[in-house]
Amino acid sequence: MGIDNIVIDNFNLGKLPPQATNIEEVLLGGMLLEKSTCQKILRMLIPETFYKDAHQKIFSAIKSISLTTASQVDIILVTNYLRKSGELDIVGGAYYITCLTDRVASGANCTEYAFILIQKYLQRLLIQHSSEVIKDCYNDETDIFNTIQKISKLLSEVNRIIYTKKISNYAESLDKVLQRITELAEG
Repeated sequence: MGIDNIVIDNFNLGKLPPQATNIEEVLLGGMLLEKSTCQKILRMLIPETFYKDAHQKIFSAIKSISLTTASQVDIILVTNYLRKSGELDIVGGAYYITCLTDRVASGANCTEYAFILIQKYLQRLLIQHSSEVIKDCYNDETDIFNTIQKISKLLSEVNRIIYTKKISNYAESLDKVLQRITELAEG
Protein backbone atom coordinates (compact mmCIF):
# COMPACT_ATOMS: atom_id res chain seq x y z
CA MET A 1 0.00 0.00 0.00
CA GLY A 2 1.49 3.33 -1.08
CA ILE A 3 1.54 6.52 0.94
CA ASP A 4 -1.31 7.96 -1.12
CA ASN A 5 -3.61 5.07 -0.18
CA ILE A 6 -2.69 5.38 3.48
CA VAL A 7 -3.51 9.10 3.60
CA ILE A 8 -6.79 8.73 1.73
CA ASP A 9 -7.85 5.62 3.66
CA ASN A 10 -7.05 7.22 7.03
CA PHE A 11 -9.00 10.30 5.97
CA ASN A 12 -12.23 8.30 5.77
CA LEU A 13 -11.80 5.29 8.07
CA GLY A 14 -13.67 5.27 11.34
CA LYS A 15 -15.35 8.59 10.79
CA LEU A 16 -19.09 9.01 10.73
CA PRO A 17 -20.16 11.68 8.24
CA PRO A 18 -21.62 14.83 9.81
CA GLN A 19 -25.27 14.29 10.57
CA ALA A 20 -28.00 15.08 13.10
CA THR A 21 -30.54 12.29 12.81
CA ASN A 22 -32.31 13.40 15.98
CA ILE A 23 -33.00 16.78 14.38
CA GLU A 24 -34.10 15.04 11.17
CA GLU A 25 -36.66 13.10 13.23
CA VAL A 26 -37.93 16.24 14.97
CA LEU A 27 -38.30 18.12 11.69
CA LEU A 28 -40.15 15.26 10.00
CA GLY A 29 -42.40 14.90 13.04
CA GLY A 30 -43.09 18.63 13.02
CA MET A 31 -43.95 18.48 9.34
CA LEU A 32 -46.49 15.75 10.09
CA LEU A 33 -48.09 17.78 12.87
CA GLU A 34 -48.13 21.39 11.66
CA LYS A 35 -48.92 22.65 8.18
CA SER A 36 -46.91 25.87 8.65
CA THR A 37 -43.85 23.89 9.75
CA CYS A 38 -44.29 21.57 6.80
CA GLN A 39 -44.40 24.42 4.30
CA LYS A 40 -41.34 26.15 5.80
CA ILE A 41 -39.24 23.00 5.73
CA LEU A 42 -40.32 22.08 2.19
CA ARG A 43 -39.06 25.49 1.02
CA MET A 44 -35.74 25.11 2.82
CA LEU A 45 -34.60 21.53 2.29
CA ILE A 46 -34.17 18.89 -0.37
CA PRO A 47 -34.27 15.14 0.29
CA GLU A 48 -30.46 14.87 0.18
CA THR A 49 -30.21 17.28 3.11
CA PHE A 50 -31.25 14.35 5.30
CA TYR A 51 -28.52 11.89 6.21
CA LYS A 52 -30.65 8.79 6.73
CA ASP A 53 -32.04 7.22 3.59
CA ALA A 54 -35.32 6.49 5.39
CA HIS A 55 -35.67 10.17 6.26
CA GLN A 56 -34.99 11.15 2.65
CA LYS A 57 -37.80 8.84 1.54
CA ILE A 58 -40.21 10.17 4.18
CA PHE A 59 -39.38 13.77 3.25
CA SER A 60 -39.91 12.98 -0.44
CA ALA A 61 -43.28 11.42 0.39
CA ILE A 62 -44.32 14.49 2.38
CA LYS A 63 -43.23 16.72 -0.49
CA SER A 64 -45.13 14.68 -3.09
CA ILE A 65 -48.28 14.63 -0.97
CA SER A 66 -48.11 18.37 -0.29
CA LEU A 67 -47.86 19.06 -4.02
CA THR A 68 -50.98 17.02 -4.81
CA THR A 69 -53.28 17.95 -1.94
CA ALA A 70 -54.31 21.16 -0.20
CA SER A 71 -54.95 19.38 3.08
CA GLN A 72 -52.49 18.90 5.93
CA VAL A 73 -49.93 16.15 5.37
CA ASP A 74 -50.29 13.67 8.21
CA ILE A 75 -49.16 10.24 9.41
CA ILE A 76 -51.92 8.37 7.59
CA LEU A 77 -51.32 10.05 4.24
CA VAL A 78 -47.55 9.50 4.46
CA THR A 79 -47.98 5.88 5.57
CA ASN A 80 -50.38 5.16 2.69
CA TYR A 81 -48.11 6.89 0.18
CA LEU A 82 -45.08 4.88 1.28
CA ARG A 83 -47.10 1.65 1.34
CA LYS A 84 -48.24 2.25 -2.26
CA SER A 85 -44.68 3.03 -3.36
CA GLY A 86 -43.38 -0.12 -1.64
CA GLU A 87 -41.12 1.86 0.69
CA LEU A 88 -43.01 1.64 3.98
CA ASP A 89 -41.00 -1.27 5.37
CA ILE A 90 -37.76 0.28 4.12
CA VAL A 91 -38.34 3.42 6.22
CA GLY A 92 -39.19 1.48 9.37
CA GLY A 93 -42.92 0.93 8.97
CA ALA A 94 -45.98 2.80 10.13
CA TYR A 95 -44.84 2.58 13.74
CA TYR A 96 -41.62 4.49 12.98
CA ILE A 97 -43.52 7.23 11.16
CA THR A 98 -45.87 7.52 14.13
CA CYS A 99 -42.91 7.73 16.53
CA LEU A 100 -41.53 10.73 14.64
CA THR A 101 -44.31 12.89 16.05
CA ASP A 102 -43.58 11.81 19.65
CA ARG A 103 -40.38 13.88 19.71
CA VAL A 104 -42.05 17.16 18.74
CA ALA A 105 -43.26 19.78 21.22
CA SER A 106 -43.85 22.43 18.55
CA GLY A 107 -42.55 23.69 15.24
CA ALA A 108 -41.15 26.79 16.91
CA ASN A 109 -37.47 26.08 16.17
CA CYS A 110 -37.88 24.38 12.81
CA THR A 111 -35.98 27.06 10.89
CA GLU A 112 -32.97 26.78 13.20
CA TYR A 113 -33.09 22.99 12.97
CA ALA A 114 -33.24 23.19 9.19
CA PHE A 115 -30.11 25.37 9.19
CA ILE A 116 -28.31 22.73 11.24
CA LEU A 117 -29.24 20.08 8.67
CA ILE A 118 -28.11 22.36 5.84
CA GLN A 119 -24.75 22.77 7.59
CA LYS A 120 -24.36 19.01 8.05
CA TYR A 121 -25.29 18.45 4.41
CA LEU A 122 -22.72 20.99 3.25
CA GLN A 123 -20.10 19.36 5.45
CA ARG A 124 -20.83 15.98 3.83
CA LEU A 125 -20.58 17.54 0.37
CA LEU A 126 -17.27 19.18 1.20
CA ILE A 127 -15.89 15.95 2.65
CA GLN A 128 -16.95 13.98 -0.40
CA HIS A 129 -15.51 16.42 -2.89
CA SER A 130 -12.42 17.14 -0.82
CA SER A 131 -11.69 13.41 -0.81
CA GLU A 132 -11.89 13.44 -4.59
CA VAL A 133 -9.55 16.43 -4.72
CA ILE A 134 -7.06 14.64 -2.46
CA LYS A 135 -7.13 11.63 -4.78
CA ASP A 136 -6.58 13.95 -7.75
CA CYS A 137 -3.61 15.54 -6.01
CA TYR A 138 -1.95 12.15 -5.57
CA ASN A 139 -2.49 11.30 -9.23
CA ASP A 140 0.48 12.44 -11.34
CA GLU A 141 -1.67 12.43 -14.47
CA THR A 142 -4.04 15.07 -13.07
CA ASP A 143 -3.51 18.68 -14.10
CA ILE A 144 -3.13 20.46 -10.77
CA PHE A 145 -4.46 23.71 -12.20
CA ASN A 146 -7.71 21.98 -13.14
CA THR A 147 -7.91 20.62 -9.61
CA ILE A 148 -7.35 24.09 -8.13
CA GLN A 149 -10.02 25.50 -10.42
CA LYS A 150 -12.41 22.71 -9.33
CA ILE A 151 -11.76 23.57 -5.65
CA SER A 152 -12.30 27.26 -6.29
CA LYS A 153 -15.61 26.69 -8.07
CA LEU A 154 -16.78 24.28 -5.38
CA LEU A 155 -16.05 26.79 -2.61
CA SER A 156 -17.77 29.56 -4.57
CA GLU A 157 -20.91 27.46 -4.86
CA VAL A 158 -20.88 26.60 -1.15
CA ASN A 159 -20.28 30.26 -0.23
CA ARG A 160 -23.26 31.23 -2.33
CA ILE A 161 -25.46 28.98 -0.18
CA ILE A 162 -24.00 30.31 3.05
CA TYR A 163 -24.42 33.97 2.16
CA THR A 164 -27.89 33.74 0.67
CA LYS A 165 -29.74 32.88 3.87
CA LYS A 166 -32.28 35.58 3.00
CA ILE A 167 -33.48 33.60 -0.02
CA SER A 168 -36.85 32.07 0.82
CA ASN A 169 -36.44 28.94 -1.27
CA TYR A 170 -33.41 27.08 0.07
CA ALA A 171 -34.48 23.81 -1.46
CA GLU A 172 -34.22 25.25 -4.96
CA SER A 173 -30.85 26.83 -4.14
CA LEU A 174 -29.48 23.61 -2.65
CA ASP A 175 -30.70 21.62 -5.62
CA LYS A 176 -28.95 24.01 -8.03
CA VAL A 177 -25.74 23.91 -6.00
CA LEU A 178 -25.83 20.11 -5.85
CA GLN A 179 -26.21 19.97 -9.64
CA ARG A 180 -23.39 22.47 -10.11
CA ILE A 181 -21.07 20.63 -7.72
CA THR A 182 -21.79 17.39 -9.55
CA GLU A 183 -20.96 19.06 -12.86
CA LEU A 184 -17.71 20.41 -11.44
CA ALA A 185 -16.73 17.06 -9.98
CA GLU A 186 -17.29 15.35 -13.31
CA GLY A 187 -15.16 17.66 -15.07
